[in-house]
Amino acid sequence: MASKMLFRANEILESTHVPFWGKDAFQYFQSDILSEENPFPCILGVEGFKKDLLRFSFVTTPYNYQDIRNAASALREYIDTFKTIGRYTSLCYSLSLNIKNDQWKSTKRCFGIR
Repeated sequence: MASKMLFRANEILESTHVPFWGKDAFQYFQSDILSEENPFPCILGVEGFKKDLLRFSFVTTPYNYQDIRNAASALREYIDTFKTIGRYTSLCYSLSLNIKNDQWKSTKRCFGIR
């Protein structure tokens, strides 16, 4: 059975399929999108997050064939279900890049939000 590639917000922190850097990236995203001091500029994105309409996927590197296949699998699952999720749905990819000395930096890529 294939690993799960597409996640709801409430599944991410407990999932064994989400890498450690992905959980960190999600927590940063969550605090950013819900910030009251520095409001997120997209009202539809905030509403989508609050209503659990966003879906998330995590890609370790865009240079690995299997990671590209996993990203494609998440996109296929999203395309197959987005009409049933809700009006303010979006697919958010988090991408981890090995920047220097095996330290990982997470960069959120949210399509349809920013």
